[in-house]
Amino acid sequence: MTATDMKYIQIRHVLIDHFKMALQKRQDAIHERGRMDARSIEALQNHLGFIEDALKHKNYDFVGTDEDLTQFANRYSLPLTPGTEIWEQYRSEYLKSSKTFYSELLDFDRSLDTYDLSSSTPSPILSVPPIKSKLLTDTIELYLKEKRNNNELKLKSINEIQSQLEFLSEYLGKDASLDISIETAREVNMMLHQIPKHARTKPVLKNMSLKDLAALPTAHPYKQGNLMSKGSIVKYINTFKQFYSWAVGFKYTQENNFSDVKIKAKANSQGREAFSKQQIDMIYKAILQEKKPQFRWGVLIGRYTGARLEEIAQMHVDDIQEIESVWCFKFNDDADDKSIKTNAGNRITPIHSHLIKLGLLDYVAEVKALGKRRLLHQLTNSGANGYGRNLGRYFNDRLLRALGIKTRALVFHSFRHTVSTEMLREDVPLALMQDIIGHERDGVTMKTYAKSYRTSQLKEAVEKIGLWSE
Repeated sequence: MTATDMKYIQIRHVLIDHFKMALQKRQDAIHERGRMDARSIEALQNHLGFIEDALKHKNYDFVGTDEDLTQFANRYSLPLTPGTEIWEQYRSEYLKSSKTFYSELLDFDRSLDTYDLSSSTPSPILSVPPIKSKLLTDTIELYLKEKRNNNELKLKSINEIQSQLEFLSEYLGKDASLDISIETAREVNMMLHQIPKHARTKPVLKNMSLKDLAALPTAHPYKQGNLMSKGSIVKYINTFKQFYSWAVGFKYTQENNFSDVKIKAKANSQGREAFSKQQIDMIYKAILQEKKPQFRWGVLIGRYTGARLEEIAQMHVDDIQEIESVWCFKFNDDADDKSIKTNAGNRITPIHSHLIKLGLLDYVAEVKALGKRRLLHQLTNSGANGYGRNLGRYFNDRLLRALGIKTRALVFHSFRHTVSTEMLREDVPLALMQDIIGHERDGVTMKTYAKSYRTSQLKEAVEKIGLWSE
């Protein structure tokens, strides 16, 4: 069936079935766990207001977005395409049915204000005992404790997660329940779009509540040009999603309502771009003139592996080995002074032939002769930022600036995007590319069952790096 074959009545039936099921689910939850709290009701009413505004003024910033509609259409395999006439009809019907859903849910909760003692309908008997609601702050504390005990993340990453979750608990209140509705989750999302960046570090903002900050007019000097970036908002929402996914897994709550909150970041907004061929050439010529080996080899290894900054900076001399007659880097966390971001970070990446021609193995021999443990032993550990801080500062703040190509989107991490782009353009399979740069494979099947590639296959793919031209 194509989009042109899709009939209005078919769209309507899908929407009725979906929202009827959703309403029943919410009513069952109220029967089981009690009525909605004031915040949930307020969030529902606010969301209802956004829907009414969207229908009246065709303002789809927060509801009825193409992203929301595409997700819904994919869920029910509806052959609908954005920009078509039937798509706009679908958007209108989606919003109308959403409005009915929220209105009826509010009416249902409101109906419980009174008792009908004349009714002969038997009381529902719940076969499953309700989950005892936990406080949000207590659950956050448990979550952070597990993160620290597992030693999966750096202290810097854990501190960032803690800061983001404290942001959530501050907004919802110290006595807030862990259980929140989808409307409250969306309210939190909208709040993040209205908060000035560094709201909890700037002295002038620290004493203002998050609600007061969000309520400031857009033209207020605290907000003008100073709102949180899309990239930062994505990080916050992803942290909330991961936290609630964990909480659901431990049965502390029943639903992860942040899983449906989507943020569409603007193209290249606070993201990282790949370097162009011209920019790579400029960096390459400049770095060959660099006298300090920790900077020279640090940048060159990044360019020909796509490895993360810290992975390169912490590497030991013994991590460079000949495996199956191929010289390789072994990125791992097998020592106290090393860490990796994800399990996929534990990997073998063959050394590009150009690095060997430039004398990398000779440099390795020199460092071994000095009795040094780390390859870039000149770099010092800065604590939370590990060994990579000075290499990052050199590349991001000095080299790129000197070359006149410094932007917020071009940093050392751009090498990962560059290397990924180069290999994919040379038809390197996605899973093979992900193994080389230490990226989690896509899909449950790939993560669980796919075997590692042979060293010879990895080597062949690595040699593709640097071959493309614009």
